[in-house]
Order: sequence, then C-alpha cells, then structure tokens
Amino acid sequence: MLNEIVDRDKLPKRIAVSTGSEAFTAVLESLLGVWGVELCRRDDPSALLLAEEGCCELVASQKAIWLSRSDAAGPDRIRLPVSLEALWQIIEQKFHRPTRMHLRMALDFSARVFLRGEWYDTILSSMSDMGARFTTEMETVREEKVILELIVNGEVRQHHGEIIFSMALGSLETGAFQSGVVFVGQDKETCNTLRYLLIRWCLEAVREGMDRQVFQDGLAFLDLAPEVVGALAAAD
Repeated sequence: MLNEIVDRDKLPKRIAVSTGSEAFTAVLESLLGVWGVELCRRDDPSALLLAEEGCCELVASQKAIWLSRSDAAGPDRIRLPVSLEALWQIIEQKFHRPTRMHLRMALDFSARVFLRGEWYDTILSSMSDMGARFTTEMETVREEKVILELIVNGEVRQHHGEIIFSMALGSLETGAFQSGVVFVGQDKETCNTLRYLLIRWCLEAVREGMDRQVFQDGLAFLDLAPEVVGALAAAD
C-alpha cells in the first residue's frame, strides 16, 4: 500500500552481489538497478551483501542477505529459487521502516483517471498490486473516489480506488499534483494479475541490453509464476 508521501525510491540503498553463477549475478544486478539500488564492490563493508551461501565471506562489520538452498529460515535468508516479492520484502526490511510488503515499480506510464465525473489523461509514476501514484492538474482530496484506467497489450483495465494523499509537484505555479491511491474491492485474481504484470515489467527492464542467453540462464534461479514466464516468452 502506498501510505506515505516520502519518495523512498530516492533514499540510498547500497548492495553488493555475489553468486556462483555469472548469469544469475548479472540478472540480480540488473534487477537491483531497476529498483534504484546502488551496486557496490562485494568487499565494501558499508554495502549490504546479497550472496549465495558458500560463495564468499563477509568482511568486518558487513551485513548480508543469504541466498540458500536449505530449508533454514531466518530474517537474513531467502530460499533459492528466489521469489522477486520475497527479495523485495527483505530488502525493504533492511532499508526502510515501516516496511512495504507489496512489490512496487517506478513507472512512466500513460493512463486515464475518472475524477469528479470526468476522465483525465494522467501519468502513473509508480504502482503495486495494492495502489498507485498518478499526476493531475488538480489537487485531490483524501478518501476521494477515483477509477484508474490502463491499456496493457490492447486490453483495457480499470481499477477503483480511494485517494490517500495529494501533494504539489514543485512550485504551486506549475499546477501539477501527485496523488496516491489505494485500490479497493479487488479480488484475488485481479491482485495476482497486477502482481504478475509488475514482475513481468521488472524483468523486461532487466532484459534490456542484456545478452538473451545470459538472461535466460539467470532466470533459472528465480521462482516465477507460469503466467510471467509465458508473458516474457511471448514478448521476446
């Protein structure tokens, strides 16, 4: 849920990656870049280490998230193959309080919003399966009802929501406002569809500029729903 005004995507997150697979490392580093993470050397003690167990050792005072094939649980472990949502959540826990539990992606996506009886063009600046941020030329009001309309691959999708904040972008003279909306009344299927879409968009961004075979080899270490795998293959 987008329930804060601070843009936490702009807060510093410094991570180093080390795995036993060059392809997996490349995919993870590209994914972290999409998420706005600053990539560091693995021997940098000030960087959080994201590492496969057995691949390297910590330097003095360094903290780590371990990628493990064992069933051992813990706040610093993720089981392989890796769920993108689990990875997102554990990184959130390391860098932010309160922790957002739903994967959120920064966007620059054209959409429409139904507000006060009228449809307006808008831009989505971020979205999760629970809510979104969008821009308008008018200030919205907390608890105001809206409908966001997206067109994805020719399919029109509408999501009903409720405003949770609105703030001016830059000076008031620009006349632009950013609003946060939480989606309401969504069933599990709709939430899953949105989540799969966001994961697919993340991985499509990861794939850009990457050797296709390296990308495919790296995907083998990720726990992906068949819907995501099929959508990636269709878009390739």
